[in-house]
Amino acid sequence: MTLITIVFSIFFIAVAIGFLMRFFKKRDIKEDCNNEVQQTQKYIHEEIDWSQLPSDSLFNLINNERKNRKLSELLSSKLLTQLAKEKVEEMMTTNILSHSGFEERLLKSYSNSFFENIGNGYSTEKSFFYAYMNSDKHRANICRSGMTHIGIYTKKEWNCCIFAKY
Repeated sequence: MTLITIVFSIFFIAVAIGFLMRFFKKRDIKEDCNNEVQQTQKYIHEEIDWSQLPSDSLFNLINNERKNRKLSELLSSKLLTQLAKEKVEEMMTTNILSHSGFEERLLKSYSNSFFENIGNGYSTEKSFFYAYMNSDKHRANICRSGMTHIGIYTKKEWNCCIFAKY
């Protein structure tokens, strides 16, 4: 073998090893991403068993209203409920009723469409429901067609309902 042949052979072996290393690394990254996407999708659609809630719970009141209007009932979502909880905790801490952080919650929801109702000053979920139904914008969110999931969190006199389409 000549020196040139040896140099070319070493060069091609190095290129092949580099290619294989990048190929397998990309494959691992793809697998990691696919696993993360699957876990996220599972979490998004994981439901809360609210079957034991009283009939005047906000979840049941909203779904009964939707049913009366010939709209599909909303499924509960752990992810949306967690986002609603975070929003209520923020509003309680700052003592400010505000939709601040809406875009961040939208991105975290991974949803195709996203709306929220927030409220303060009512002592029961039933009173939050009637207050929302007496507001054109809040009623529109409750009765919006195409929504598939809901997350609700109420603490003391604070409430957040998040509606999403998946």
